[in-house]
Amino acid sequence: MKVNISSLTGALHYKASNERGFSFEYSGSENGVRPMESVLMAAGVCSSIDVELFLKKMRQNCTKIEVECTAERDLGPPAVFNTIHFHFHLYGEIKEEKAQKALDMSFGTHCSVSKMLEKTASIQYSFTLHD
Repeated sequence: MKVNISSLTGALHYKASNERGFSFEYSGSENGVRPMESVLMAAGVCSSIDVELFLKKMRQNCTKIEVECTAERDLGPPAVFNTIHFHFHLYGEIKEEKAQKALDMSFGTHCSVSKMLEKTASIQYSFTLHD
């Protein structure tokens, strides 16, 4: 894996690109996504991918996933996350026990981003099913 970072116009403004040409803009000010926000986003997306794949394997018809991610940080430095909560809104014909199993598998063993974050943060998750 390789990414490249380059500064953009304005103070504390950067572009990160991967080898496939996709990019993301970051900011150390209020003018963009901050690095720790992107870490929280990455954990939410990583677990969403897991949950979507697991539900598909369980033959559950998941049509949409939305995740509300909230976190608290230490005063620092370093200001690492100490608590994180993910609330999943799962849409489609999904059995409650299957949704719980998919989330447990993601956060228990599969989501590599949350596995890294759990070294410093207490991670909790919940879900609401929507037909």
